[in-house]
Amino acid sequence: MLSTLGGEFSFMLSDGVFPGVDLVGLTRSTHSVKKKQGTVEAAGTGSTRFGSISGTGTVKDGLVGNRDLEVKAPGLRATGYGALSLVTRKIDYMIRAKLVPTSQGQGGKSSKDLIGVMVPIHVTGTIDKPLYWVSVTEYVKALGGVVVD
Repeated sequence: MLSTLGGEFSFMLSDGVFPGVDLVGLTRSTHSVKKKQGTVEAAGTGSTRFGSISGTGTVKDGLVGNRDLEVKAPGLRATGYGALSLVTRKIDYMIRAKLVPTSQGQGGKSSKDLIGVMVPIHVTGTIDKPLYWVSVTEYVKALGGVVVD
């Protein structure tokens, strides 16, 4: 039955906690890394307080896709895109997070309107056991782009 699901959706969550990963902590850990390769992985514990999380998406043949995730949290802004399979339960998602100089969450400025260094956080694994990790090579490239800009 899951492999035949289809449709469109939108969501908006306000003033909550996303369990399982501390995005602020992972972003800070990545900024403090001295090496130029490898990965930085989240511990799989912790949580992220947020002011709002919103987005839209589609479901086709049991594959859920989203291209416009927006997260507003105190000190953090993030956008995201990717997919998850309801059939295999596998996740392939990218979150582009950045620490920002604002304590506002919901109702605050969006990521594109605030200065900060973007950290590309991969979300893989399964719905039951997601893995959050950063490629240090990708982070260094993003950091270089900020310096050039």
